[in-house]
Amino acid sequence: MPKIADVIRRHWKIWSSAAAVLLIAAGTWWFVAARRRVPEPRTPAEVLAKTKWSDAELARCMVRTAFAKEDQPTKEKMFAHLKRQYEARERSRQLNVIREGARFVLDELIAKYRAMPPEKRLATVKFISMMMKKVPKHPPRNAGPPPGQKRDLEAEKIVQEEILHAVNQKLTSRERAELSPILTPGLQFLQRYAPK
Repeated sequence: MPKIADVIRRHWKIWSSAAAVLLIAAGTWWFVAARRRVPEPRTPAEVLAKTKWSDAELARCMVRTAFAKEDQPTKEKMFAHLKRQYEARERSRQLNVIREGARFVLDELIAKYRAMPPEKRLATVKFISMMMKKVPKHPPRNAGPPPGQKRDLEAEKIVQEEILHAVNQKLTSRERAELSPILTPGLQFLQRYAPK
């Protein structure tokens, strides 16, 4: 019967290769897991200190900053920083930031809607439906971007695509039925004023 030392000596290349593969796999897993645990910047100091952003990170931070409970000067400083990060990107990446932002907002809205008790869902839909009826069917003549700026038709089209995708692919048929008092006029509005 061969000694264990002889077996190890004879097969040390195979075993060392297997150990190396396992170490690399474990190291990769640890690295990925560690990166996933790194929280995204939330405080003004964290946002202003960050200079390297993925498109999705930047989009989520822009949305969160819009709804942050910070004072106006702080929010303006955060937005200015985020805007510089956005404008430094190529156009294709800017559009990807817009797509990621639209997805994030829609996913958050769907998650919040699903977390509501049924009676609150009904009340929310009723309230939003009443508010929508007060909105003029035709936008005022001065509606649109500020003077000197053009409509960003590419960005508008991306947002429209994400809304339609969320309605058709992410909502269940039951949710679409519950939300129909909002969805029907909302989708009609999208079709009427969508970029051609």
